[in-house]
Parts: sequence; C-alpha cells; structure tokens
Amino acid sequence: MRSVTIFSIVLMIISSVKSVESKYYHAILTLELIVSCIFLIDFFVRAHLSGWKRSFFINVFNIFDILASVPFIIAF
Repeated sequence: MRSVTIFSIVLMIISSVKSVESKYYHAILTLELIVSCIFLIDFFVRAHLSGWKRSFFINVFNIFDILASVPFIIAF
C-alpha cells in the first residue's frame, strides 16, 4: 500500500505542472480514479475485517482515510 501512496503523491506532483497536466489530462484523471478506487477498496476491506466496527470508525486514522476519500466520492 505504501507504493500506491507514493505513486499517488508523485501523480499529484506531476499533475501540478500545467504543461504536463494539460497534455496528459485524461491519463492523469484515469490514474487518479484507479488510485482512489484502490484506497476505497482497502478502506472497506479493513472495515469489513475489523472485529469491532465501532472502534474502527472511531479511530482517528480511519476518520482521516474516509475524509480523504470524500472529494473522490463527491466528484464521481
């Protein structure tokens, strides 16, 4: 999962360069969609496998995970 996170950060840095972003807009958007889906699938699998659902959703790190996914959910 670390490699996906690093790839996501690199993708964000690349997309901040306007000349690259305008030339490869659809490819960058597709890759961001794939990365976001991987993060959401990981989150829901961890939620499903956790024994204590309530404590899973109260955990601060999991709250940040779901908050980071909200823009993706709203955008698509």
